[in-house]
Amino acid sequence: MADLPKKSPRREIFLDFDSLRKTMEPRARASSVATPNEAASSQKTRKTKPQNLLNLPGKFRTKESHGTRELACTLPNQHIRRKSFGHEIDKPGVPPLDIPKPAASSSKKRKWKEHMSKTQSAKEMGKHPNSQYEPLSKPMYGRDMLRSVLDLMGYSKSQAASFLKTLPPVEDFDDPAHVCFRAHDLTLANHIIFQSKALIQFAKKQRAATKIQALFRGRALRKRLKPILADRNRIVKFNATYISLIQIERKYIRSLELLLERYLTPLRNRITMNKEVMKLQDISYVFCNIETILELHQKKFSALDALSKSWPTVTGVGQAILELRSGLKAYGIYVGNLKSAKSTIQQLKLEKNGKLSPWLQKVAQKHPETPDLVELLSLPVDHIKVMERIIEELSGYTLPASTEEQQVNDAFSMLHETNQFIHENLLQSDVKLSLTNIERRIVHEKPLNLNKPGRTFKIETAFTVGYKKRTFLLFSDLLIITKPMKNNQLRFREQHDLANISFETSPTDKTVGIIKTPDVCLRFQGRTEDIVVWQMLFDNFLQTQKKNQTIGVSIETILQREGSSIPSIVTQTIEYILQLDPQLNTEGLFRLSPDQREIVVLRDMFDNFTPAERSLSGHSIHGVGGLLKLWLRELPDPVIHFSLYEKLLQLERNSEAFVGMNDKLKSEITTLLQSLGPSYATLEYIIRFLSTLCKNAAVNKMTASNIAIVFGPNLLRPEVESLETALNCPIVNHVIQRFVEFADQLFPEKSG
Repeated sequence: MADLPKKSPRREIFLDFDSLRKTMEPRARASSVATPNEAASSQKTRKTKPQNLLNLPGKFRTKESHGTRELACTLPNQHIRRKSFGHEIDKPGVPPLDIPKPAASSSKKRKWKEHMSKTQSAKEMGKHPNSQYEPLSKPMYGRDMLRSVLDLMGYSKSQAASFLKTLPPVEDFDDPAHVCFRAHDLTLANHIIFQSKALIQFAKKQRAATKIQALFRGRALRKRLKPILADRNRIVKFNATYISLIQIERKYIRSLELLLERYLTPLRNRITMNKEVMKLQDISYVFCNIETILELHQKKFSALDALSKSWPTVTGVGQAILELRSGLKAYGIYVGNLKSAKSTIQQLKLEKNGKLSPWLQKVAQKHPETPDLVELLSLPVDHIKVMERIIEELSGYTLPASTEEQQVNDAFSMLHETNQFIHENLLQSDVKLSLTNIERRIVHEKPLNLNKPGRTFKIETAFTVGYKKRTFLLFSDLLIITKPMKNNQLRFREQHDLANISFETSPTDKTVGIIKTPDVCLRFQGRTEDIVVWQMLFDNFLQTQKKNQTIGVSIETILQREGSSIPSIVTQTIEYILQLDPQLNTEGLFRLSPDQREIVVLRDMFDNFTPAERSLSGHSIHGVGGLLKLWLRELPDPVIHFSLYEKLLQLERNSEAFVGMNDKLKSEITTLLQSLGPSYATLEYIIRFLSTLCKNAAVNKMTASNIAIVFGPNLLRPEVESLETALNCPIVNHVIQRFVEFADQLFPEKSG
């Protein structure tokens, strides 16, 4: 491309219209004297401001100079200044002027005719008898000068004519009929017009060069952004979700900073000033790891915010989340202490003459916008769930089969398992805390150990047995009968397994209940509503005693009972899915959450009926798929046994990610899978079906990566789950993804 012309410096043209008017006026004029009406009309016209000049584009300004007002007009590469013109206009540079055509009026026509008649008389005069200047054959009037200025500004003749029609007749001179200019003035004006035309021509060339540059740059930009423009909607949604993630993270960090500024730091400072509100050990216990969590998220926010430099193509969000893996371990300790921390705060508030409650009230009065201490302490638990939701939404807007999709899916899987572990841990903490509190209340010769996996506390009720007060404690699998004592203590009397007892209500007295065991028959009396509740709880327990339990039972037990190589729940669910959708076109199959009520119905059917008695007709494809995932999740020992968990994860760590299946890796994986025994056929059946499912990923959106997210934690999990094992979920997903992608190599069809 040829070199573009450089931008010329701003040029300034000075027009002193007052001086020109004085020198251009004839020294001698007609001896006629204006009438008083004409003088008044002339004076009135002089005071009238030409408001139509406000429509002129350009940038006008006024300033005082030596007692006179100046108006400057900045035009493209030009600068015009006029004295004694009192208008301020600020508009952009010279676009085409579109001036509306004024409506004709009789007064304007009359004034125009008078003006033309005076002009004709001036032409006939030729040279004024008292004039010492050279006469002009074509006098130049005020309108001509204005027309020249408009020409200088770059307007066409038609635009200038349209504008001049909007002005009143030229009466700004004393006697426009006798105005004429000398030849030198006309030469000067023509020179100004010539130079201005040259400037305008140069400006046109410069604008043309700028336009060429803009077209060239626009073409280069469109070429660079062509992939983005082709996928604009997805990128816009991805970026909007990314911005939402940044905003949520910023708000969360600010909340943690408030927790430190308003509570933790002041509590520590009061200890150093011998004005302690809480003991140092209680402070360390309540605010356990909160500073570590804050530092972790500050680093995360910096990493996420730095990704905006590549806007609009933001990449690396998934990797930034995955880098938090080691730091998320701090949440495990924090969540483990959260329930006890809240309990500690509650106890300190209720203490007589305690200092914590008054101090918290002062904080609330001084900073009313600050949330409560317990509310701020609960934020870390809820934030993991919020992050999981945002990353799940983000995964829907990633480019299919890209590295970003893989990283975002891994990040979602990690957050999902972490959130699930945290909430299960909290639930277990509640159960454990309630069982521990009951243990402390019961007085027994030997310490009771009520903390048993799966055991939950149901109800505590006071009854009368043979005119003696007794307290019945019902658990999910146990009944304990105690004697009430002082200080809410209970003395142990007897206990029974619920599997060995039955409950019924007296047919003659609704306030009497009867508990039968193989050894004794116990009658007790209480309120009618209490007897009804206990009857309902026992009925629910009997319903949990399955006739043909399938969910929660080992594969070996099912295979032995059914006499097959693959459990019927696997074959029946997969065959029903293929019956409903032979091409597997259902979008989000196994990923969309089913109706939980339908899952309860299906579970009850498979736990109480034999394979021949079951019928899946009428159930949804997502409900049946959810049942298969539930069965895999509830297995006491997963399909891929606990013993292979660490071995397969180590193989995945040592292998190159998603580059193929080499002979060495294939041999090692096959050797491990062959040790599964009876579970091998079940695993092969499931993996082959999932491999078929992902082949239609263009329609059902279930890629090998998405399938691994759903089935990874169900097929391969550790024997003892912890937060660290939850953070290993991306590696587990990679193992299952490799199985699905290379199913034909890992599970070759047997000949014959």
